Amino acid sequence: MQAALWISPKRLVTIRSFRDGRDWAISVAEASNESANTVEGITISKLMENYSVPRIDVLKMDIEGAEALIFSVDAHPEQFLSRVKFLALEIHEETKYRGQIVETLRENGFTTSFHGETVFGVNWKFW
Repeated sequence: MQAALWISPKRLVTIRSFRDGRDWAISVAEASNESANTVEGITISKLMENYSVPRIDVLKMDIEGAEALIFSVDAHPEQFLSRVKFLALEIHEETKYRGQIVETLRENGFTTSFHGETVFGVNWKFW
């Protein structure tokens, strides 16, 4: 599947202005009408629905800053977090949303621990 995790089904364009712009730092932004090389945005909930995935045992995310949007209140992360047992999420400090994301995880039943930029979460609702 050629898609990018996003908060809605929008056309996205890849950008190389995040961090050092190398292959591991490619991010996405909403495309304009004239953008070339676009990819479809997809929510985690829609991805789970499309593939009939009732729950995710391990969700590993390193999405170069888009985590700030995926975990925003407007994106309703509770819709997928309630079906995730364990996650490893790299929170990029440039987004300045680390505290908000960690609070969202805790509000949704996750106990968190940290290693560098990565937040590990266990959803105790499953245990």
